[in-house]
Amino acid sequence: MDNEKFEVKDDLTAKWAADKIREKKAELAQLKRWYDAQYASAEARTTSEIGYLEGLLFEYFQQVPRRKTKTGIEKYKFPGGELVLTPAKVTYKHDDTALTAWLDQHRPDLIKVSKSPMWSEVKKAILDTGEIPDGVTPEEVAEKFEVKISEAQDGEP
Repeated sequence: MDNEKFEVKDDLTAKWAADKIREKKAELAQLKRWYDAQYASAEARTTSEIGYLEGLLFEYFQQVPRRKTKTGIEKYKFPGGELVLTPAKVTYKHDDTALTAWLDQHRPDLIKVSKSPMWSEVKKAILDTGEIPDGVTPEEVAEKFEVKISEAQDGEP
């Protein structure tokens, strides 16, 4: 494009602009894949090096006198930082639906009952009456213009 300013004047120039957007997005995606691959390689290399050094520090940790806390955590401070060994423990994953059903039959005293607004009904009431209840603040969402690019046509880039 020389010194002339490009303008979209018809469907043909609009298609040209959309094609350029598609090309630029594809170029950006290609660059992202390349940078992601570079990052993944650097991350794997760095993670391996860190793991090796942490292994050396763990071996050193086994040889030095450590301070043990009431909770069983062992610690050793040195000029470059602190080595900490936290003992194994049990954690519990839970399915709230299944757990609530079981508690409902066996331990209903351990079920918490809570209240919450039925938002779709509240919104309908606001639209019907115009009344804004306490706790609701209307927020205007700005107009938004989008350019939606269709996939490349057969034989086109």
